[in-house]
Amino acid sequence: MKSICIINNLGYLMKTNPLVSICCLSYQHSRYIEQNIKAIWGQDYKNVEILALDDGSKDNSAQILNELEIKSPFKMTALSQSNSGNVGKNFNVMLRRAQGKYILFMSCDDVLTKNAIKEKVDILEEDGNISFVVSKKYLVIDGKGRVNARRSRGLQKSVSSNLQDNINIDQLIDLEYKKFGSFFIQGALFRKSVVDAVGGFDEDMVGDDIVLRTKIFNYVKEHELSFKILNTCGFLYRNADGNLHKNAYRQIKTVAQVLERFFPDKENPPVLADWMRGGFDSMPFEKAYTMFDINGRTSAEYKNVLQLMLKRSNKIRIYRKRFKVVCLFAIFSLILNAIFIYLILK
Repeated sequence: MKSICIINNLGYLMKTNPLVSICCLSYQHSRYIEQNIKAIWGQDYKNVEILALDDGSKDNSAQILNELEIKSPFKMTALSQSNSGNVGKNFNVMLRRAQGKYILFMSCDDVLTKNAIKEKVDILEEDGNISFVVSKKYLVIDGKGRVNARRSRGLQKSVSSNLQDNINIDQLIDLEYKKFGSFFIQGALFRKSVVDAVGGFDEDMVGDDIVLRTKIFNYVKEHELSFKILNTCGFLYRNADGNLHKNAYRQIKTVAQVLERFFPDKENPPVLADWMRGGFDSMPFEKAYTMFDINGRTSAEYKNVLQLMLKRSNKIRIYRKRFKVVCLFAIFSLILNAIFIYLILK
């Protein structure tokens, strides 16, 4: 009788506490890895496995991951490889090794909140039709882990306005098309069977999170699945100098590919022009020029923008030349005046 009770208890635990796989991707994150991994150790949900991959960092990120693997109270697998620079491919490496019923993807510079997993698991276990659960709130932290209240409020206001409580799957897909984003995948817990069904990340595309979200949203719509959005804070987002999101060219190439693959019959959304104009301000004109040849999505529609940029670039060059001439003239005048005064006083 006692053995039967033990078996029943084990079955209950396995049923109510399924394994969650947390996939952490590292590149030059040596300053942040320990905080990232220890936040996972501190979760109020304990049936977790950690898969951490370092993508050929030049710092000691791989060494730190290996040391944490030895100390980890959870099953942890530390992986390292030569640099690929392909985020989607790197996440797929961990996805193929993941054993969990549910899965979470994040970067090693971000930090999970203590209650990031348990409530989501409970919801997913209660309803097998739910494909993912996501926390729509997050805080922005700097390189030292300090919360940036102003940026947190600003970004949170934007996300909250997008993710209304009664949002449906068509509206989520529309957010990916019109605004290039609905939520951060770091705040989402996915049913692994759904991620597997869509083939994980597309390794032939520059982007990762927007690609996975769009594929999952389309799958959810096609198979009439559901999802849940929580009004909770799921993670701390690191706004550091090395973030890929600050690479304007990469961002614009990503969304151009997304438009081409997932929305081929739709016109370019107005936000694309805004992103391109913003990108022009953060890169040399010669590099910005190449953005008009990305997948043919941007070449014709923004020709007038390119012409304006060319005019602006020419004006800047002219103004710089004039400024140099004025400066040289001013310096020459000062020298002459100094010589003149010296001769008078002498």
